[in-house]
Amino acid sequence: MRATRCHHRLRTALALGAVTAATAFASAPAASAVVSPPSAGSSQICVPVSGGWLVEMNGFGSSFPANTTGTTTFTFANGDVVTLEATTNVEGIYHTATFMLDLRIPAYAALIGTNVYETADFAGATSSLTFDLVPCPTAPDSRAGCLDGIWQSYPGLGFLNQGDCVSWIATEGKNEPGKNVP
Repeated sequence: MRATRCHHRLRTALALGAVTAATAFASAPAASAVVSPPSAGSSQICVPVSGGWLVEMNGFGSSFPANTTGTTTFTFANGDVVTLEATTNVEGIYHTATFMLDLRIPAYAALIGTNVYETADFAGATSSLTFDLVPCPTAPDSRAGCLDGIWQSYPGLGFLNQGDCVSWIATEGKNEPGKNVP
């Protein structure tokens, strides 16, 4: 689906921040070594598909050891675990591959708003955070949210077709979905 064209994309960049705690190494000259602790985060994007939504997720982080391979693990409230491998660049930054959570599956839809626990471990440098799984839109908020088949992402509203969705937007909800008579 065309996630880049979806006006209902949600992006949650959750990171433990760029916490810059000045830590001088005993072996380094005084006041010359400043190290940021490793930080990990996650991005979540709602992608419309026929009959609902997918949440596209990946992990990222910074201040890990350079050029090392490690893992980022996402643990969901239902006990499901996704572990992804990645390699840091010369600056200690990594991005994992993307995975999809299909919210059309009731067990996954039930996870919306629950905590996801994420850990990252690269060469013994670890970071963790807890974040909420984002909800995807329950209704379009503009004409663009009806186009290119995105209207099918709102099965609970009962749109018959794209025009039915556009009409609902144009009348600010006064033309009820599925009840428009030509």
